[in-house]
Amino acid sequence: MDEQITQLDRRLTSVEKEVAALAADTASIRPHYATKEDFAKLEAKVSIIQSNYATKEDIADLKLYLAKLETRMTLWAIAAFISISGVVVAAIKLWP
Repeated sequence: MDEQITQLDRRLTSVEKEVAALAADTASIRPHYATKEDFAKLEAKVSIIQSNYATKEDIADLKLYLAKLETRMTLWAIAAFISISGVVVAAIKLWP
């Protein structure tokens, strides 16, 4: 019986040491845990970021703007080509 008590005492001492080590580990980790305040700040930042996302309407408006811009640029390129062609033809006719 004394041997069993001694064995139980050793096991209990071992368990107490392990619990103390776990408590020390937990105490060193605890300052790095995220708190409710940290999550609230993060949620606020994420909501600000999400408010800056482009919506389907924004993308549709951008596509329309780009289509109009492409049309304008094409017309300017054609007009420039015609103008340069006219200048070249006039220069050829005036050349002696």
